[in-house]
Amino acid sequence: MLFHPDRGTRDPIRKQPRSIRHIACHMFVNAHGKITPIRITVMEPDHKTYTYDQIYVVCSRKTNYAGIPSYEYDCEVMIHNLKKEITLQFFPETLLWFMLDY
Repeated sequence: MLFHPDRGTRDPIRKQPRSIRHIACHMFVNAHGKITPIRITVMEPDHKTYTYDQIYVVCSRKTNYAGIPSYEYDCEVMIHNLKKEITLQFFPETLLWFMLDY
């Protein structure tokens, strides 16, 4: 993924995700309403459930898809002892979380 040197955020023109998976996410909401993902639970293709709690949020942004508000979090997560870059998407109207794997 690319970074804009002037903004410190990831390039909005990104490649297509390899996979999009529905996940369970434990989040922290502070008094101002800022949402921070703390831990994610994913069902892997081998039908086992894994919980990853070493999440570092690189950047976050609020987006709209066809008028539907969502929050995107570019994160680095330790998955099976490998640091992996993922994007977490949260839709506040339906309270659904998705993980986009690149």
